Amino acid sequence: MLKNTNGNSSYTDRSFMFRMVAFSEKHRYMIIVITILITVFLGYFATKIKIESSVRDLLPRNSKIVKLTEKYGGALNNTDFLVLAFEARGKLTLKKTKVLYKTIKSIESLPDVHESINPFNIVTFRKDGIRLKFTTLAKDSKPPQNEKDFKIFLNRLETDQIAKNLVISGDKTTLAVLFPVDSGVDYEQLLQSVRKILKGIQISFGTYIAGQFPLDETTSKYLANDVPRFLILAMIVILLVYYFGFKTVRAVILPITTVSLGTLWTAGIMSLLGFKLTVVSMMTPPLVLTLGSSYSIHVLNQYYREATLKNNKIKWIAESVTHINKTIMMAALTTVIGFFSLISAHIRQIREFGIATSMGIIFCALLSLFFFPAVLSLLPPPTLKQKKRVTEGSVTRLLGRIGKNIIHWRIFILIGVVVIIALFFVSIKHVEYQTDFTKYYKKKEKAINDNLFVVRKFGGYIYGYITLSGPKGKNNYFLGPKVLKKVSAFESRLRKDHDIAYISSFVTYLELMNKTMTGRYEIPKNRGMILLLSRYFKALAATSQGSSVIGTVLHKNFNKLTIAIRIYNSDTKSFMLEQRFKTFSAQLTRDEKDTLGPEIRTELWGNNLSAFYLSETLAHDQVTSLLVSALLIFLITSLAFRSFLFGLFALIPMTVGIMVNFICMYILKIPLDVVTITFSSVAIGVGVDTSIHLIIQFNKQRRAKNSDPHKILVNTLQIAGRPILLTTLSLVSGLLVLAFSSFTPIMFFGILVSLVLFTTAIGAIIVLPVFLSFFIRTGKP
Repeated sequence: MLKNTNGNSSYTDRSFMFRMVAFSEKHRYMIIVITILITVFLGYFATKIKIESSVRDLLPRNSKIVKLTEKYGGALNNTDFLVLAFEARGKLTLKKTKVLYKTIKSIESLPDVHESINPFNIVTFRKDGIRLKFTTLAKDSKPPQNEKDFKIFLNRLETDQIAKNLVISGDKTTLAVLFPVDSGVDYEQLLQSVRKILKGIQISFGTYIAGQFPLDETTSKYLANDVPRFLILAMIVILLVYYFGFKTVRAVILPITTVSLGTLWTAGIMSLLGFKLTVVSMMTPPLVLTLGSSYSIHVLNQYYREATLKNNKIKWIAESVTHINKTIMMAALTTVIGFFSLISAHIRQIREFGIATSMGIIFCALLSLFFFPAVLSLLPPPTLKQKKRVTEGSVTRLLGRIGKNIIHWRIFILIGVVVIIALFFVSIKHVEYQTDFTKYYKKKEKAINDNLFVVRKFGGYIYGYITLSGPKGKNNYFLGPKVLKKVSAFESRLRKDHDIAYISSFVTYLELMNKTMTGRYEIPKNRGMILLLSRYFKALAATSQGSSVIGTVLHKNFNKLTIAIRIYNSDTKSFMLEQRFKTFSAQLTRDEKDTLGPEIRTELWGNNLSAFYLSETLAHDQVTSLLVSALLIFLITSLAFRSFLFGLFALIPMTVGIMVNFICMYILKIPLDVVTITFSSVAIGVGVDTSIHLIIQFNKQRRAKNSDPHKILVNTLQIAGRPILLTTLSLVSGLLVLAFSSFTPIMFFGILVSLVLFTTAIGAIIVLPVFLSFFIRTGKP
C-alpha cells in the first residue's frame, strides 16, 4: 500500500479504478490510437452539423394551441409568407405602379414562390344588373395604362375595405405584397434573389422585407459567426488559466487538447443524433469546452501534489488519478444530472441542449480519467519547484488563513446568508419573462426594423384564428340568419378592439356582398340570399387571394366558421406581447359570452400564438428541472457520503449562488427567456461540484485522526480549495466569452452562469465550511 503526500491512505493495487487507470497507462499507445480513431469518426460528422435558425421554432409544440393549429390550419401549416412593404418616394404615380408590378412578377417567378396578394389582384365586388360580379382593383390584375385608369385604380385602392391594412396601409402611404412561400425553402437563397430584384426599385420606393425569413437569416448569420468566436475566445482564456495556475507546458497543452477532443466528439454526436445548432444549443460547444476543463484541473492538481521523482510513474500517476476519481466522477454525474433534467422541458431545442451537453461532459470526464493519464505517463515527472507551486503557493497559503478563521467568522457568515435569503424572496417576485423576440438582438438589425415598420403601418402579420363550432350534427348551421346575426354582433365587438388590425371572415364578406347588392351593410334577412352569397364566397375562395387569406376560414358544411384576425399592440405600434395578449384574450372571452350564446363553442389558434403562453411554459420547465435535478443530486450525494445531512450540505453553496443570481437579475433587470431559464439547471449540476470536492476532502481530514477543528478546515481548504478556485476561474472566464454574443439571451446566460459559479465557489470556500464546522468529530462519522 502506498502513502500520498497528504498523509491519506491510498487505494490498494486491487482498486478497480486503479487497475483501469494503470491499464490505460500501460497500454497508452493503444488508448491514444483509439482516441484518434474516435476523433476522426466523430470529427467527420461534426462537419455535417446543420443550423436551425428559426426563432419561431423555439415555441413549445405540444400546447393546446399547436394541436388546434394542426387540426384546422390546413395549407397554413405548410406555407410561410414573405411580406414586402413599398413606401413610395414622393407621390405614387402611374410610372411607379408599373415598376412595382414588374417587380412583383419577377419575385413570383422565383422557385417555391406562389402568386402573391398585391394591390393589383385584390378581389372586390360590383353589381352587374341583378348579379354580383367579382372584379380586381386593377383591371385584369394589371397596372393601369393611362392616367385616367390610374386615378380610378388609386381611388378603389384607397377606399376598398378589403384592401385596407392588407395591401395598403391605414395612412395610405405604403403598399404591401404578401408572397406565399413553401415551408422548408432555402430562405437565404430566396432573400438573396429578392434583394437583387429590389435593387431596381430603390429609386421609386423604400423597400422593407418582413416575416419569418429575414429573422431566420439574421439568426443563422449570428449562429455561424458566434460559435467559432466563442470557442476561440474560451480556448484562449482557458489556456491562460492553465498557464498561470501551473506554469508548465504540459499543464497548458494536454488539458486544452483533452477538452477540445471532448467538444469535437460532442459536435459529432449531435450530428449523428440529428440535433441541429440552434439559438439554445449554440452554447453547447463553449460550455463543454469550459466545463470539461475542470476535470483536467483536478487531475493536474492531484498529479502535481502527489508528484514523485521515483521512476515508477505508472503506479504513482494511477494512484494520484485514483485519489481524485471520486471527485471527478461525482462532479461529472451531478453536472450531467443538472443538464439532463432539461429533458423535461416542453421546448425541443432545450431538451436537445441538455442531452448534448450531458454527453459532452461525460466525454470530457472519461478523457480526463484515461486519455489524459496515458499521455502524462509518456512525460518526465514534474520538478520539485513545480510540485511546491501547488502544495505551498500563495493561493494555498491564503486558503489556509481562511480555514483558520472560519470558526471565528461563522456567526457573521450565517447572518450574511440570512440576508441573502431575505433579499431573494423579495427579488424573485419581480423577475420578468422575456417573450419579445425583437429583444433577442443586441443591436437593431434591419430585419427587426423592417418587421417593426410593417407592424406600424399595417398592424403586423401575426394572425390568430377563432373557430366557431355549432351543435354536433347540424350541417349548414352557420347559414341561418339568426345565427349569423350573433356572429356579426361578435365581429362588431372585435372591430372596436384597436389591437385588431384586420378581420377576414365569412360574415365580413357576406355583409360586404350584401351591401354591394342591396346597399345595406348587414346580414341578409332571408336564407335564400345567404345561400346565394355563400356560393359566391366559395368561388372567391378559389382565387389566389381566397386560398391564402380566406381559404382557411371556409368550412365545407358550414357547421363551423373561422374568423381570421391580425393582432398587434396598438398603443406601442409594435408586436403584441404576452401580458397584452392575456388582457386581449380575456376581453375576447367576455365578448363571446355576451354575443354568441351557449350553443356556439369557440377555439383560438394560430401558428404564432404559442409565443403568448411561453412564460407559463418557461416557468413550468424551470420549476420541474430544478426540482428533478436538485432531488436527484441530493439523493446521489447522500448515498455517496452515506449521510443525508452531507447531501443537504452539498446543496448549500449552489442554493446561495442561485439566490444571489436572482437578486442580481432583479437589480440589473435581466429577464428569463428560453435561454437564460437554463442557468438554474447548469448551476445545480456544475455548482455542486465544488461542494463535493470540499466534502470529500473534509471527510478525509476527519478520518486522519486530527483532533484540531481549525487544522481540519485548514487542510481541507488548502488541498481542495486550490483546484476549486482554479476550476472556478477557468469556468467563469470561459463562460464570460458568451457576453460577446450577438443575442442578448446568450449574453445574459454567460453573465448569469459565470456569476452563479463564482458565488457558488465562494459559498463552498466560506459558507459550507461554517456548516461543516458544527459537525466536526474526530475519527469516522
